[in-house]
Amino acid sequence: MNTTEKNSPELLFGGDVSDLLETVLSQPVRSLMDRPSKRIRAQLVELGFEFSGCVPAPELCHGCEQVVEAVHAGSLAIDDIQDGSLVRRGQPTLHRSLGVPLAINTGNWLYFRPLEQVREMGLSADQELRMYRAYHHALLQAHYGQALDVGVPVDSISQSRVYEVCLSSLELKSGMLTSLALVLGAIAGGAEESLVRDLDRFGCAFGIALQMFDDLGNLTGKKEPEKKWEDLKLRRPSWFWAWLSRHLTEGEYRDFVACVQRLPDELRLQEWMESHPDYLKGAIGDAHKHLDLCLDELGAQLTSAIELQAFAKLKDLGGRLRVAYQ
Repeated sequence: MNTTEKNSPELLFGGDVSDLLETVLSQPVRSLMDRPSKRIRAQLVELGFEFSGCVPAPELCHGCEQVVEAVHAGSLAIDDIQDGSLVRRGQPTLHRSLGVPLAINTGNWLYFRPLEQVREMGLSADQELRMYRAYHHALLQAHYGQALDVGVPVDSISQSRVYEVCLSSLELKSGMLTSLALVLGAIAGGAEESLVRDLDRFGCAFGIALQMFDDLGNLTGKKEPEKKWEDLKLRRPSWFWAWLSRHLTEGEYRDFVACVQRLPDELRLQEWMESHPDYLKGAIGDAHKHLDLCLDELGAQLTSAIELQAFAKLKDLGGRLRVAYQ
Protein backbone atom coordinates (compact mmCIF):
# COMPACT_ATOMS: atom_id res chain seq x y z
CA MET A 1 0.00 0.00 0.00
CA ASN A 2 1.60 3.22 -1.15
CA THR A 3 0.65 6.68 0.04
CA THR A 4 0.65 8.02 -3.51
CA GLU A 5 -0.90 5.11 -5.35
CA LYS A 6 -4.35 6.67 -5.40
CA ASN A 7 -3.76 9.96 -7.15
CA SER A 8 -7.10 10.33 -8.90
CA PRO A 9 -10.23 11.59 -7.11
CA GLU A 10 -13.65 9.97 -7.34
CA LEU A 11 -15.58 12.13 -9.81
CA LEU A 12 -19.21 12.14 -10.89
CA PHE A 13 -19.02 14.70 -13.66
CA GLY A 14 -15.36 15.43 -14.40
CA GLY A 15 -12.80 13.58 -16.45
CA ASP A 16 -9.46 11.87 -15.91
CA VAL A 17 -7.09 14.37 -14.29
CA SER A 18 -4.62 11.83 -12.89
CA ASP A 19 -1.84 13.07 -15.18
CA LEU A 20 -2.17 16.59 -13.76
CA LEU A 21 -2.37 15.36 -10.18
CA GLU A 22 0.76 13.32 -10.75
CA THR A 23 2.65 16.59 -11.25
CA VAL A 24 1.03 18.80 -8.61
CA LEU A 25 0.42 16.22 -5.87
CA SER A 26 1.97 12.78 -6.24
CA GLN A 27 5.42 14.00 -7.21
CA PRO A 28 5.60 16.48 -4.30
CA VAL A 29 4.47 13.73 -1.89
CA ARG A 30 7.17 11.36 -3.15
CA SER A 31 9.74 14.16 -3.03
CA LEU A 32 9.06 14.57 0.67
CA MET A 33 8.51 10.98 1.77
CA ASP A 34 11.40 9.44 -0.16
CA ARG A 35 13.99 11.56 1.62
CA PRO A 36 16.29 9.69 4.04
CA SER A 37 14.95 9.46 7.59
CA LYS A 38 15.57 7.47 10.75
CA ARG A 39 12.21 5.64 10.37
CA ILE A 40 11.77 5.65 14.13
CA ARG A 41 7.99 5.76 13.94
CA ALA A 42 7.84 2.95 11.38
CA GLN A 43 9.94 0.81 13.72
CA LEU A 44 7.53 1.60 16.55
CA VAL A 45 4.63 0.38 14.40
CA GLU A 46 6.42 -2.95 13.97
CA LEU A 47 7.03 -3.14 17.72
CA GLY A 48 3.34 -2.43 18.33
CA PHE A 49 2.54 -5.60 16.39
CA GLU A 50 5.20 -7.52 18.33
CA PHE A 51 3.77 -6.43 21.68
CA SER A 52 0.38 -7.77 20.56
CA GLY A 53 1.91 -11.15 19.72
CA CYS A 54 0.80 -10.84 16.12
CA VAL A 55 2.86 -11.68 13.04
CA PRO A 56 1.13 -9.42 10.52
CA ALA A 57 0.89 -9.80 6.79
CA PRO A 58 3.61 -7.57 5.29
CA GLU A 59 1.06 -5.38 3.53
CA LEU A 60 -0.81 -4.72 6.80
CA CYS A 61 2.34 -3.74 8.67
CA HIS A 62 3.50 -1.60 5.75
CA GLY A 63 0.09 0.05 5.56
CA CYS A 64 0.22 1.06 9.23
CA GLU A 65 3.76 2.36 8.77
CA GLN A 66 2.62 4.43 5.79
CA VAL A 67 -0.17 5.97 7.85
CA VAL A 68 2.26 7.20 10.49
CA GLU A 69 4.96 8.26 8.03
CA ALA A 70 2.42 10.16 5.95
CA VAL A 71 0.96 12.20 8.79
CA HIS A 72 4.46 12.92 10.10
CA ALA A 73 5.63 14.06 6.65
CA GLY A 74 2.55 16.25 6.32
CA SER A 75 3.27 17.87 9.66
CA LEU A 76 6.85 18.58 8.57
CA ALA A 77 5.70 20.26 5.36
CA ILE A 78 3.31 22.55 7.25
CA ASP A 79 5.79 23.13 10.08
CA ASP A 80 8.48 24.19 7.62
CA ILE A 81 6.15 26.82 6.15
CA GLN A 82 5.28 28.19 9.58
CA ASP A 83 8.94 28.26 10.62
CA GLY A 84 10.27 29.63 7.32
CA SER A 85 12.72 26.71 7.19
CA LEU A 86 14.88 26.36 4.10
CA VAL A 87 16.09 22.76 4.41
CA ARG A 88 14.39 19.49 5.36
CA ARG A 89 16.35 16.24 5.49
CA GLY A 90 19.18 17.65 3.45
CA GLN A 91 17.05 19.08 0.63
CA PRO A 92 15.12 22.31 0.02
CA THR A 93 11.84 22.42 1.93
CA LEU A 94 8.71 21.77 -0.07
CA HIS A 95 7.44 25.34 0.02
CA ARG A 96 10.83 26.54 -1.15
CA SER A 97 10.86 24.25 -4.17
CA LEU A 98 7.14 24.27 -5.04
CA GLY A 99 5.79 27.46 -3.51
CA VAL A 100 3.61 27.86 -0.43
CA PRO A 101 0.19 27.00 -1.97
CA LEU A 102 1.24 23.57 -3.28
CA ALA A 103 3.22 22.80 -0.14
CA ILE A 104 0.19 23.54 2.06
CA ASN A 105 -2.03 21.37 -0.11
CA THR A 106 0.49 18.53 -0.07
CA GLY A 107 0.87 18.70 3.71
CA ASN A 108 -2.88 18.74 4.26
CA TRP A 109 -3.45 15.87 1.81
CA LEU A 110 -0.97 13.82 3.80
CA TYR A 111 -3.18 14.32 6.87
CA PHE A 112 -6.29 12.99 5.11
CA ARG A 113 -4.98 10.22 2.88
CA PRO A 114 -4.15 7.93 5.84
CA LEU A 115 -7.85 7.76 6.76
CA GLU A 116 -8.50 6.13 3.38
CA GLN A 117 -5.58 3.79 3.94
CA VAL A 118 -7.09 2.60 7.22
CA ARG A 119 -10.36 1.86 5.40
CA GLU A 120 -8.47 -0.19 2.81
CA MET A 121 -6.65 -2.41 5.33
CA GLY A 122 -9.40 -4.98 5.70
CA LEU A 123 -9.58 -4.69 9.49
CA SER A 124 -12.57 -5.62 11.61
CA ALA A 125 -15.11 -2.86 12.20
CA ASP A 126 -13.96 -2.56 15.83
CA GLN A 127 -10.28 -2.28 14.89
CA GLU A 128 -11.02 0.25 12.19
CA LEU A 129 -13.03 2.42 14.57
CA ARG A 130 -10.29 2.26 17.24
CA MET A 131 -7.69 3.27 14.67
CA TYR A 132 -9.81 6.17 13.43
CA ARG A 133 -10.25 7.38 17.00
CA ALA A 134 -6.55 7.07 17.81
CA TYR A 135 -5.61 8.89 14.60
CA HIS A 136 -8.12 11.69 15.14
CA HIS A 137 -7.04 12.14 18.76
CA ALA A 138 -3.35 12.33 17.85
CA LEU A 139 -3.93 14.84 15.05
CA LEU A 140 -6.16 17.04 17.20
CA GLN A 141 -3.66 17.07 20.08
CA ALA A 142 -0.78 17.80 17.70
CA HIS A 143 -2.56 20.92 16.48
CA TYR A 144 -2.98 22.13 20.06
CA GLY A 145 0.77 21.68 20.38
CA GLN A 146 1.44 23.51 17.13
CA ALA A 147 -0.68 26.43 18.33
CA LEU A 148 1.62 26.73 21.34
CA ASP A 149 4.67 26.28 19.16
CA VAL A 150 3.93 29.03 16.63
CA GLY A 151 1.67 31.28 18.69
CA VAL A 152 3.41 31.62 22.06
CA PRO A 153 6.95 33.07 21.90
CA VAL A 154 8.66 31.41 24.83
CA ASP A 155 10.47 34.60 25.80
CA SER A 156 7.10 36.32 26.25
CA ILE A 157 6.01 34.18 29.21
CA SER A 158 7.24 34.23 32.79
CA GLN A 159 10.15 32.01 33.77
CA SER A 160 7.86 30.17 36.20
CA ARG A 161 5.61 29.00 33.32
CA VAL A 162 8.26 28.14 30.74
CA TYR A 163 8.78 24.53 31.86
CA GLU A 164 5.11 23.54 31.73
CA VAL A 165 4.54 25.29 28.41
CA CYS A 166 7.58 23.67 26.77
CA LEU A 167 6.77 20.18 28.08
CA SER A 168 3.16 20.61 26.95
CA SER A 169 4.34 21.50 23.46
CA LEU A 170 6.69 18.50 23.33
CA GLU A 171 3.97 16.15 24.55
CA LEU A 172 1.24 17.43 22.24
CA LYS A 173 3.34 17.43 19.10
CA SER A 174 6.06 14.78 19.18
CA GLY A 175 4.59 12.72 22.00
CA MET A 176 1.21 12.18 20.38
CA LEU A 177 2.49 11.25 16.92
CA THR A 178 5.07 8.87 18.35
CA SER A 179 2.44 7.26 20.55
CA LEU A 180 0.23 6.84 17.49
CA ALA A 181 2.84 4.64 15.85
CA LEU A 182 2.91 2.11 18.69
CA VAL A 183 -0.85 2.23 19.16
CA LEU A 184 -1.72 1.61 15.49
CA GLY A 185 0.51 -1.46 15.38
CA ALA A 186 -0.95 -2.78 18.61
CA ILE A 187 -4.56 -2.22 17.53
CA ALA A 188 -4.01 -3.80 14.12
CA GLY A 189 -2.33 -6.72 15.89
CA GLY A 190 -5.35 -7.28 18.12
CA ALA A 191 -3.79 -6.20 21.43
CA GLU A 192 -5.93 -5.93 24.54
CA GLU A 193 -7.10 -2.44 25.44
CA SER A 194 -5.06 -2.41 28.67
CA LEU A 195 -1.85 -3.04 26.72
CA VAL A 196 -2.78 -0.39 24.16
CA ARG A 197 -3.20 2.13 27.01
CA ASP A 198 0.23 1.25 28.43
CA LEU A 199 1.84 1.60 25.00
CA ASP A 200 0.00 4.88 24.44
CA ARG A 201 1.43 6.36 27.63
CA PHE A 202 4.91 5.05 26.91
CA GLY A 203 4.83 6.20 23.28
CA CYS A 204 3.98 9.72 24.39
CA ALA A 205 6.87 9.79 26.88
CA PHE A 206 9.20 8.24 24.28
CA GLY A 207 8.19 10.92 21.76
CA ILE A 208 9.03 13.61 24.31
CA ALA A 209 12.48 12.06 24.71
CA LEU A 210 12.92 11.99 20.94
CA GLN A 211 12.07 15.69 20.75
CA MET A 212 14.36 16.50 23.67
CA PHE A 213 17.31 15.01 21.81
CA ASP A 214 16.26 16.72 18.57
CA ASP A 215 16.00 20.09 20.32
CA LEU A 216 19.47 19.69 21.79
CA GLY A 217 20.85 18.72 18.39
CA ASN A 218 19.42 21.98 17.09
CA LEU A 219 21.73 23.85 19.47
CA THR A 220 24.92 22.26 18.18
CA GLY A 221 24.03 22.04 14.49
CA LYS A 222 26.25 18.96 14.07
CA LYS A 223 23.69 17.01 12.02
CA GLU A 224 22.05 19.95 10.22
CA PRO A 225 24.28 23.06 10.40
CA GLU A 226 21.75 25.14 8.48
CA LYS A 227 19.17 24.61 11.28
CA LYS A 228 21.48 25.56 14.16
CA TRP A 229 19.65 27.63 16.77
CA GLU A 230 16.48 27.70 14.66
CA ASP A 231 14.31 27.02 17.72
CA LEU A 232 15.95 29.88 19.60
CA LYS A 233 15.70 32.29 16.68
CA LEU A 234 11.98 31.54 16.37
CA ARG A 235 11.44 31.62 20.18
CA ARG A 236 9.87 28.15 19.97
CA PRO A 237 9.17 26.14 23.15
CA SER A 238 11.94 23.55 23.42
CA TRP A 239 13.67 21.29 25.92
CA PHE A 240 16.66 23.62 26.45
CA TRP A 241 14.34 26.52 27.33
CA ALA A 242 12.49 24.23 29.74
CA TRP A 243 15.67 22.99 31.39
CA LEU A 244 17.15 26.47 31.81
CA SER A 245 13.95 27.82 33.34
CA ARG A 246 14.34 25.29 36.17
CA HIS A 247 18.08 25.72 36.74
CA LEU A 248 18.87 29.44 36.30
CA THR A 249 18.33 32.27 38.73
CA GLU A 250 16.09 35.11 37.57
CA GLY A 251 19.12 37.21 36.67
CA GLU A 252 20.87 34.40 34.80
CA TYR A 253 17.68 33.63 32.92
CA ARG A 254 17.27 37.29 31.89
CA ASP A 255 20.84 37.28 30.57
CA PHE A 256 20.12 34.20 28.46
CA VAL A 257 16.91 35.72 27.06
CA ALA A 258 18.78 38.93 26.20
CA CYS A 259 21.35 36.92 24.25
CA VAL A 260 18.63 35.06 22.36
CA GLN A 261 16.81 38.27 21.52
CA ARG A 262 19.91 39.57 19.74
CA LEU A 263 19.68 36.77 17.17
CA PRO A 264 20.42 36.49 14.27
CA ASP A 265 23.50 38.23 15.69
CA GLU A 266 25.02 35.11 17.25
CA LEU A 267 28.07 36.53 19.00
CA ARG A 268 26.64 37.05 22.49
CA LEU A 269 24.75 33.79 22.48
CA GLN A 270 27.83 31.90 21.32
CA GLU A 271 29.84 33.48 24.13
CA TRP A 272 27.10 32.62 26.63
CA MET A 273 26.99 28.99 25.52
CA GLU A 274 30.79 28.66 25.66
CA SER A 275 30.88 30.12 29.16
CA HIS A 276 28.14 27.73 30.41
CA PRO A 277 29.04 24.31 28.93
CA ASP A 278 27.60 22.47 31.92
CA TYR A 279 24.09 23.69 31.08
CA LEU A 280 23.97 21.83 27.79
CA LYS A 281 25.47 18.76 29.47
CA GLY A 282 22.83 18.98 32.19
CA ALA A 283 19.99 19.19 29.67
CA ILE A 284 21.41 16.19 27.79
CA GLY A 285 21.75 14.21 31.01
CA ASP A 286 18.16 14.90 32.05
CA ALA A 287 16.92 13.90 28.60
CA HIS A 288 18.63 10.54 29.12
CA LYS A 289 17.03 10.27 32.56
CA HIS A 290 13.60 10.93 31.04
CA LEU A 291 14.12 8.14 28.52
CA ASP A 292 15.32 5.76 31.23
CA LEU A 293 12.31 6.56 33.40
CA CYS A 294 9.72 5.93 30.69
CA LEU A 295 11.40 2.63 29.76
CA ASP A 296 11.45 1.54 33.40
CA GLU A 297 7.79 2.46 33.84
CA LEU A 298 6.67 0.41 30.84
CA GLY A 299 8.91 -2.51 31.75
CA ALA A 300 7.29 -2.74 35.17
CA GLN A 301 3.86 -3.21 33.51
CA LEU A 302 4.85 -6.16 31.33
CA THR A 303 4.62 -9.81 32.29
CA SER A 304 4.34 -12.14 29.29
CA ALA A 305 7.35 -13.50 27.42
CA ILE A 306 6.05 -11.99 24.18
CA GLU A 307 5.79 -8.53 25.72
CA LEU A 308 9.22 -8.76 27.34
CA GLN A 309 10.79 -9.85 24.06
CA ALA A 310 9.28 -6.82 22.29
CA PHE A 311 10.39 -4.63 25.19
CA ALA A 312 14.01 -5.73 24.72
CA LYS A 313 13.84 -4.49 21.12
CA LEU A 314 12.27 -1.26 22.31
CA LYS A 315 15.17 -0.67 24.70
CA ASP A 316 17.57 -1.31 21.84
CA LEU A 317 15.74 1.29 19.76
CA GLY A 318 16.07 3.71 22.67
CA GLY A 319 19.81 3.08 22.75
CA ARG A 320 20.10 3.82 19.05
CA LEU A 321 18.02 6.94 19.52
CA ARG A 322 20.50 8.29 22.07
CA VAL A 323 23.34 7.92 19.57
CA ALA A 324 21.45 9.15 16.49
CA TYR A 325 20.93 12.64 17.88
CA GLN A 326 24.40 13.17 19.32
